[in-house]
Amino acid sequence: TGLAGRSSALGNAIARAVHEVDQSDSEQRLLILFTDATRLTGDIDISVATEMARQASIRIYTVAIGARSADAAEQIYAGLVYAPADLQRLQAIATHTNGRFYWAGDTDTLNNAIRDINKLEAREENLRVIKISEPLYQWPLLIAILGFSYLQATGKRQRASHG
Repeated sequence: TGLAGRSSALGNAIARAVHEVDQSDSEQRLLILFTDATRLTGDIDISVATEMARQASIRIYTVAIGARSADAAEQIYAGLVYAPADLQRLQAIATHTNGRFYWAGDTDTLNNAIRDINKLEAREENLRVIKISEPLYQWPLLIAILGFSYLQATGKRQRASHG
């Protein structure tokens, strides 16, 4: 529901997502985490929150944003990589909830991860397209006529008072 700062309350975020999904009517139950999973804060343990998600049948797709190691972080000067990500933690979260793990070190790998998740979560049911063909032109036309009538009436009154 938002962006964290330099630290992440990852357990709290997962628990909140479980609560939000439980409150919704959606049949698709998934969470996509974009994080480095480092510098953790919060009062809910990640393993507890991950188990809550698994019990609620919520798949968690984890997308690691960051370098694969401290050495890699020093070598990269551009892109999305800014610090080493905790790849093992993110892999464990995804595995425990029947989701998938991705590493996004640049925009191409990030786009590939998003494309793959979209493909995995595509709904196979036939979607009905409903076309509502009700003309609505009368409402702007009515407003234009009323506006024009008002301008005409006020313009005649001004000319009559000056004449």
